Amino acid sequence: MIDDRDHMQHLFHTLVESCEGPLLNAVAVDVLSDQEGFVNAAVSILGANSIMKLMVKLRKTHHAFNLTKVLSNKFLHVMTHSFGAMVIEKCLMLFGYEANKIIYEKAIIHYKQLATHKTGCRALNHCIKYIEGEQRLKLLNLLADISDFLSFDPYGNYVVQRVLEQTNEEVNKKILHLLEKHFLELAHLKGGSHVVEKCMKTSDDGLLSVVKAILERPETAFVLARDDFGNYVIQNALRITRARGFSGSYNNLVRCLLPYCRELNQSKPGKCVIGILNEGRPYQRVESGRKDSIL
Repeated sequence: MIDDRDHMQHLFHTLVESCEGPLLNAVAVDVLSDQEGFVNAAVSILGANSIMKLMVKLRKTHHAFNLTKVLSNKFLHVMTHSFGAMVIEKCLMLFGYEANKIIYEKAIIHYKQLATHKTGCRALNHCIKYIEGEQRLKLLNLLADISDFLSFDPYGNYVVQRVLEQTNEEVNKKILHLLEKHFLELAHLKGGSHVVEKCMKTSDDGLLSVVKAILERPETAFVLARDDFGNYVIQNALRITRARGFSGSYNNLVRCLLPYCRELNQSKPGKCVIGILNEGRPYQRVESGRKDSIL
């Protein structure tokens, strides 16, 4: 027997698909008039699917503004719920900037709570992808201002990575300034090592800043090369300095590592680093439970 809820959802989808003009307007007015019910629906799997179906039909109507306004009234609740975040992402994808402006305003207000939440960090990264103009600069700078704190957070580090990927020169300089004294500590952490790698990948300044921190003490490169997470930082430092023609930095890293080749060959992370030194292959990953991204 078909579940009653599935049956009702199917009926609603059929109704939405057949709606045009005045009938669509009537359905939208009726659905959006119950704001509490609409928000509750947005955080349920059946309700979220129904709402996203309706959004496709409303994207070029004035109801798009009303829909995002209703969702913004319970913004944190929706953005930190897995189904609600799906609905918000659909808004960002389908609706124009003006309709979504209120969502971005709320994201700017609640940026820290979102960045440090398991689901919220994903939703915030979607906002970063689509936000424009002055709101974009404001959000990126707010996140950059606390990038040192976020980089150590199990969820915030993903947001810092996304901000770095935007390659805004001034914003990235701010992040590098705050992180430069934390590079080595971050390199030993699951999430933090990804942030350090992203600093190297997104700019030459970031690359040279990380390499400088590694070279300050001759044993640092070896210690990182044997670490479950730090070895990825060393692999990238070697690979990127060589690829971008920073031969001095590359050779200095090699000189720090060569005296420890025997010790490095005794661990899986170390062997991956040795592989780059000996064969010039792209860096390899070993099984350490370290994922590239949750996004």
